[in-house]
Amino acid sequence: MQSNMVTQPGSVNYPTDVLYSPQGGSQTAAGQTMLENYLQGINSGMVIFETTSSTPIGSLQLALSQIKLTPVNIPALQQNLINTATLKFPTNIVQTEVASTSFTLANFFTASINLLEVTATATFQNLTVGTINNVDLSSNSIHMGGHSNITSPALPFNFNLDPLMIIELITISAQEHNVDIGPLTQLFQLIIDNPNFHPPVHTSVNTSAPTCVSGNQFDFNDAILNALKGLQVDLEIVSLLKLDNYVTSLSFLQKGVTAITDQTVLYLIRAVAVPLVQDLLYVCLSLHRNILNSGFNPALQGPLTNTGPFDVLIEFVDLVTYVEYICCEYTTYGHFSINWQGHDIATILLPPICTAANTGDPNSTMQGTLAITNQTQFTSFATYLLHSPSFDWTISMSNLRVTALGTIFDNVSLMKTITLKAFNNLPGVTISNFQLPSNDPAGGITISTDSLISSPAHTFCELGIDLGTVTFQAYFDNILVGHELLYFPDFIRHLRRDCSLALIATGLMLPLDGQVKSHLADHMIPQSGHDLNVIGQLFLQYLAADNITLSVAGESVQPTRATSPVTWLSNAFQTLTLAVTLPGQKFNIIQSIALTDLSLIIQTQQEVFAPLSGSNNTVAEYKNPFGFLLQVMQSAVNMTLGAGGISAALLNLPLSNTVGGVSTGNLASLPISFHDVPLESLNDTAFEAMFSEVTDKSSATFDLSGTPDVTAKTSIGDVPISGIPFDVSSTLQGINSFGGTAAINNVSITGSGGTNVVDITLPVYYENVMIGRAAFNCFSRTFNLMPGENTMAREFQYEPADANNTVAESFLTSFVQSGNILPLTVQGDGASSPFTSLNRALEGVTLQTSVTGLNVPPIITHLYATISLATLVTNEVQLSFDIYNPLGADLVIEYVQADGLVNGEIYAHFDQAFSSFVIPPGQTVNSGTFSNVVLTQGVYASLGILPLGYMDVQAVSTTR
Repeated sequence: MQSNMVTQPGSVNYPTDVLYSPQGGSQTAAGQTMLENYLQGINSGMVIFETTSSTPIGSLQLALSQIKLTPVNIPALQQNLINTATLKFPTNIVQTEVASTSFTLANFFTASINLLEVTATATFQNLTVGTINNVDLSSNSIHMGGHSNITSPALPFNFNLDPLMIIELITISAQEHNVDIGPLTQLFQLIIDNPNFHPPVHTSVNTSAPTCVSGNQFDFNDAILNALKGLQVDLEIVSLLKLDNYVTSLSFLQKGVTAITDQTVLYLIRAVAVPLVQDLLYVCLSLHRNILNSGFNPALQGPLTNTGPFDVLIEFVDLVTYVEYICCEYTTYGHFSINWQGHDIATILLPPICTAANTGDPNSTMQGTLAITNQTQFTSFATYLLHSPSFDWTISMSNLRVTALGTIFDNVSLMKTITLKAFNNLPGVTISNFQLPSNDPAGGITISTDSLISSPAHTFCELGIDLGTVTFQAYFDNILVGHELLYFPDFIRHLRRDCSLALIATGLMLPLDGQVKSHLADHMIPQSGHDLNVIGQLFLQYLAADNITLSVAGESVQPTRATSPVTWLSNAFQTLTLAVTLPGQKFNIIQSIALTDLSLIIQTQQEVFAPLSGSNNTVAEYKNPFGFLLQVMQSAVNMTLGAGGISAALLNLPLSNTVGGVSTGNLASLPISFHDVPLESLNDTAFEAMFSEVTDKSSATFDLSGTPDVTAKTSIGDVPISGIPFDVSSTLQGINSFGGTAAINNVSITGSGGTNVVDITLPVYYENVMIGRAAFNCFSRTFNLMPGENTMAREFQYEPADANNTVAESFLTSFVQSGNILPLTVQGDGASSPFTSLNRALEGVTLQTSVTGLNVPPIITHLYATISLATLVTNEVQLSFDIYNPLGADLVIEYVQADGLVNGEIYAHFDQAFSSFVIPPGQTVNSGTFSNVVLTQGVYASLGILPLGYMDVQAVSTTR
């Protein structure tokens, strides 16, 4: 709406008032959509059109009624109507699930806003934080004047107390704000892993000052407050409101609203910590004190470490009075009952516990008492405990109180059947620091090692038994290997709890030593026959770093400080056979392999990628990783040759008697020789590259890997050991492209070469033009290349690609007629050999050489001219000439073009073809008389040269 509007040419902005008052179903809906879009940051498109009522000026009414403006975009509001929302939590939030919220509103309209009804859902990254459920404000509406800011009164907010939602809310917000929440991450994971664990525990806010405070606890309160500081939530709002006096409903989304929390948000920990506190409640027993037939003391003595991240006070509401003064001025104990397979077998008494976060109680002297109430059933239980992977205990205790994190957890009860990991024949026993230091004076090999009993991780509960000294016999694959004497000063075996285990309401983990070590010393006994093969397999698995299982049968046991046998323990342990793990270890036994020489033979296409190989002087060096005497007597080797991580060839050397040196930890040499063993290609491209490396370079380095099989002489017998791995590098002297030079001697021309087939042909270049090929050994078809200088027969086949090439022709002329030294380059190519595995190697061959010209005298020795009367008219004579062949092969002349010269001036010229002009080696043959020889100076001018008796001849001929 515009009053006194004056329009001007061009683009002009006109302030306009809009009366918002849609009427009717579709118009109302459209108006609501426009307002909702406006509040949500979405631009709206609309159409403005004039009517005859647009102006009171009659002369303009018809013209204005034709105006229609489209599209007209209404730019959206780019900020929130609601800026912040404050959350406050009551102390009983866990019971009521209702918090309170107020929010600040900024009215950007000229019109006033009166909020009559509101429903809102707050979300954070797809997490539903809570809701305002249809609050009716019509009797006391929230009023906002035009262009004003207000803070709403507090409204009820139904907070989502799902522990998983609260965990995600804290975790994600902490990540966004770079807040370290410390051990909460690990503790939250326990709840995530067990979402359906909801014990019947009552919680309340601890309004009193805590009595169990160590100063070691992570500041959980500060971490949670900082994580939620500046929390941004999205509000999905459904409202009924009045714009001035116009009533409308609006549904719109407000993104990124800052949620403001205070200290009361910490009350939410009660909703999360219930399953967490219940999960932390379990008992850890150490049976290493006062083992008697009547029971023992489950001692919690020494430092109680790794007890969790909280300062925790556990109080027993139902107490049993105990007359002995124990510690910390307590005289009352909590009482647990233990039932196994339907029988009550024992009771355990423990005092109240106060533990510091992370460090526990470093000087704890708390002592409990386990009393056996059924001796027969407890003996059965002990036997079952040693042999079974797990056992069930039904434990009962009720009405515990746990105080932690400013919260009191009451009615923490325990009456459940739990499954615990048992000894299961002690599968955790291993051997470490395994040594065979020397030959044993009594025969065999001395053993010196440690036994290692690894405890489970400290999230497990521990149960220990004092075994004292135990004697075993060790077997491998039913073969008696030797005797073992072990001493267990404090043997500990951990019993793993399931995720819901809670033996006592301590909330603590009380692990003892993580590992127990004991020394072992005795000897391996001599073997024979098949038993040596078994011992060889034992060595093989050990050297392959495999875990080896030894069967260890108990012979005797005597607990430490025992004055007489403990019946239930002794009877149980004597039935035990241990599966002891001997962890293997990899050693670099094969230290090096020197390929001093290597011969290869390729005679057929079948041998192109599998030539026969041999060596007269290959030496391997090996080292016994132990101190006893060891000497290799036989060996067989499966070896792979490669380079750059690519395997090129496989060489399998058969078993042979190869006596090596004696090693007691020192290096010993093993000479190896072999002949006519195929070197098989594993990768043809790499195989060719290997040949190329040896042929074209001064040396070639190979990666040698594989597994030899040996028979080793030892003091327990000749032990066959297979599959000892090795991976070494070796260098072989190369041909180095034949030194890059070659000498040509005793040159003779013997013929055209015909159709002889050769093994090796190398292109020859003169002044960068290929003029032919150097062919080796065309008669014997054998190309033997030995170390050092090699002299071999070779033929040169003149065959330029273009027979008329002037450079090639100049070479022939210079070679035959001059004594010049003509430089040549021999350059291999892909056609140098019929064996494809050699082509790449020969392609890399470049030889610089030279040949000295033959410097033969002129081959045209005499000219015979016949002058007739016709010569006076035609200036033509008849001619014949003698040719001398200085070569060792027939010279065939097919065509001659020649000039006769005296003192450089041409007097005669002819072009003459011949059909059968052949000059045998070392002979002179006349060409025969032919006509049409032109006297270029005329007959009379030519008479003056007759008395000279000679003439220079310059000829170009086609020969073969």
